[in-house]
Amino acid sequence: MELVFNAFAAWKSKVHQLLAGSSSREGLYIHPLECLGTRKAINLIDTDLGLHLHIPVRVEDAPKPAAPSHRDTGLQAPTVGNAPEAPEDGNHVVIGAGRRSDKPLPSQQDAFSKTPRDGSGQATPVGEKEKEKANYGNTGRLAADTNTVRSSDGTTSVVLKYNEPPEARKPPAKDAWRLYIFKDDNLLETIELGDRSCWLIGKEKLVADLPIDHPSCSKQHATIQFRYVEKRNDFGDRDGRVRPYLIDLESANGTTVNGDPAPARRYMELMDKDVLKFGLSTREYVLLLPPS
Repeated sequence: MELVFNAFAAWKSKVHQLLAGSSSREGLYIHPLECLGTRKAINLIDTDLGLHLHIPVRVEDAPKPAAPSHRDTGLQAPTVGNAPEAPEDGNHVVIGAGRRSDKPLPSQQDAFSKTPRDGSGQATPVGEKEKEKANYGNTGRLAADTNTVRSSDGTTSVVLKYNEPPEARKPPAKDAWRLYIFKDDNLLETIELGDRSCWLIGKEKLVADLPIDHPSCSKQHATIQFRYVEKRNDFGDRDGRVRPYLIDLESANGTTVNGDPAPARRYMELMDKDVLKFGLSTREYVLLLPPS
């Protein structure tokens, strides 16, 4: 160990002389053990000059012992980066005080914030929200504008709750459906239903085809819709014709057909002589098809 210190001290002295006396660094590449004329194997660390050397050499005419481990010798393994401080036992060959690198340490926030999982290599920095992607779904505004009915002066507008289906048809002239409105036993009104394919019933007079003034009825209460529907008769033949259907528009007090509640938002086929009631009104709406 004394031989190694002497060799390295002589080499270090020569390096300092070269640095002080000349700008040329030609002599800096002299092997440190050539200063003594012999060769030894040792790990050398010089923190003053920023050197960390591992010199594998051999000694002539000497047996080759097994390479001791760091645990056997007590020497610390060479490390990358800062040089370790010399312990009190003196087993390490450390020249000069421990010196830390001038480079700044990486930020922990930068190191741990980039965790892309989609394989794209891009990550969202910590504290920054991901940009919201464009949503091209239907907003319903176009449908609302299409179904909006405005008054003649433009001061009032109503959005329709019901749209006619593609199979909507006017009833043929031979099927002259009529709706008879009764109050107790008195006939109040007769309505020819062949004029249109859809009849909206409710309190909203701006859109209602059959206005109802009873307070228990909804603004858009129900609809009588004529639809072309094909059915098979008893012989398996197709029977396609225009038929009347009732659909309750989720009214507050419901609709009854012959005393039975009609399902909300579902078509219910109407037959000749069916009696309809809307809400809690006592008026009866009788659907009749004149005999052929």
